[in-house]
Amino acid sequence: TLYRLAENKDALVLHVLERRLARIRRKGAEAAASRRDIRERIIALVEPGVTELRGASQSFFADVAVFPAAKRLLQQHQIARRKEAEALIRAGIRQGVFRRFDSRLAAEVFFASVQRVMDPAFLAEVGLSPSDAIRQAEDLLLGGLTPRPVRRRR
Repeated sequence: TLYRLAENKDALVLHVLERRLARIRRKGAEAAASRRDIRERIIALVEPGVTELRGASQSFFADVAVFPAAKRLLQQHQIARRKEAEALIRAGIRQGVFRRFDSRLAAEVFFASVQRVMDPAFLAEVGLSPSDAIRQAEDLLLGGLTPRPVRRRR
């Protein structure tokens, strides 16, 4: 019955991976669209990726890294999510919620940080749970985008 989904094992892996990544993008887009606050929209965009991939093992990521088609699929997924975050950051800049940064750079740093803090070895090193690490990274990054209060000279 599995061969009704795909013609071989590699094609099956790609099919399952694509469906999972599409679900992450769909859930993130839906969650982001349901929020009004731009910061909450960015967090909602990222959250499904964190929850959906939380159970993925190091073996999964190692296998994806050496399977060129899966690696490309994951890279395309990350590019699509980065572009969504970039658009939200640009909107936040236009609204005056965020400081003026290059939105592409900010989105890239955001997703690179999320990817790093989800690494089990890093989490063990800093002693944080995945959800705590993500929350702190979100606070750090979104706080850094927020305008600084203007100091008055004496």
